[in-house]
This record gives sequence, structure tokens and C-alpha cells, in this order.
Amino acid sequence: MMRLVRAIVRPSQSMRLVAGLAALTLLVLLFVLGILSAGRGWLPGNSDKLVHFVYYGSLAGLFWIALGGRGAALWLAVLLASGIGVMDELVQSVTPGRDPSVMDWFADVAGAVTVVGTLQVLRHLTGRGAPPQLDAR
Repeated sequence: MMRLVRAIVRPSQSMRLVAGLAALTLLVLLFVLGILSAGRGWLPGNSDKLVHFVYYGSLAGLFWIALGGRGAALWLAVLLASGIGVMDELVQSVTPGRDPSVMDWFADVAGAVTVVGTLQVLRHLTGRGAPPQLDAR
């Protein structure tokens, strides 16, 4: 399990490329499905906020990995995901059958900050080296 965490929070060039392609795929799906209104009306009440939280958190996490997970990656990943959230809400304002919502955008930002913050903490914790091994003698 720790190897998987390290591979994610200390991404290789190939992992960064895969993350970038996955983020691009999510973006294409967002705008194609959004324009087609495929995501509207299938969730009860305000549960769409959970979808926003998870989607934009995933998008920001993929951006963070694609950017290498260090330095400005933290802020840039959150900024990119949040900016795309704003653009999505603006597109909804001119798409028939769709309704823009500031609360949706708040869920987008909350998801992005939560995922990127968690990745950053995991990166910090894995940077301390492996936990000491107990001698089994």
C-alpha cells in the first residue's frame, strides 16, 4: 500500500503523463456531458454537490500529479480546477435546461482543496523515509 502512495505522491514522468491524460479525459467528458445535459436530474435534492466535490477533487488531484506534486503544483492544481469549475457554471448559464450555482462552485473548490491538501500531506509524510522496522528475532 505504501508503494502505491509513494508512486502517487512522488510521481514519475510516466505517472505524470498518465495523470495529465486522465485529467484531459475528465475535461472532455465534463463539457460533452454538460452540454448534452446528461448529468441533470438524476440525483435527489442537493446530492449533486457530492458529485461536484468528488469530480473537481479528482481533477485537481490529477493536475497535482501531472504537475509533479511539488512547488507551485499545490496552488496551480487548485486554481486550475476552480477556474474550470467557474467556466462550467458559466457554460451552464447559457445551456438550455442547465442552471448555474455558486454552491456548486463552492463544492468544486472544497473538493479540490481537500484532495490536493491530502496529497500534499501524504507527500510530506512519505518524505520522512520509511517507518523503522522492528527486528523479529
